[in-house]
Amino acid sequence: MNGYSTTDYTTTGFYMKSRNEEAQNVTINCKASEGETGAIIKPFMPDERGKVILETELITSPTGTPNITYQIRLPRIDPHMSISSVNSENGEFYIQYFFLAERRFSN
Repeated sequence: MNGYSTTDYTTTGFYMKSRNEEAQNVTINCKASEGETGAIIKPFMPDERGKVILETELITSPTGTPNITYQIRLPRIDPHMSISSVNSENGEFYIQYFFLAERRFSN
């Protein structure tokens, strides 16, 4: 996370921003190239202006409604996934993400 690459082709991770933390942009680099990506995002923002942004080459997904759980599933893996937020002062959020690589079996 944040400059490091995943060590396996199928992996999961967790990121959170606490209420007293400043917002930052975090990048996750993935070793796999084929498969799917998913995330569950749970924001707790003080008002409707606060947003969590999950971004890959395929999507930019701002989540804005406080206290709603968002689920995202993408049909591919991009080499980078970014997590950031706007207007999140005094807000917090949690993201559980996964990269699920396609399995290739040889005979």
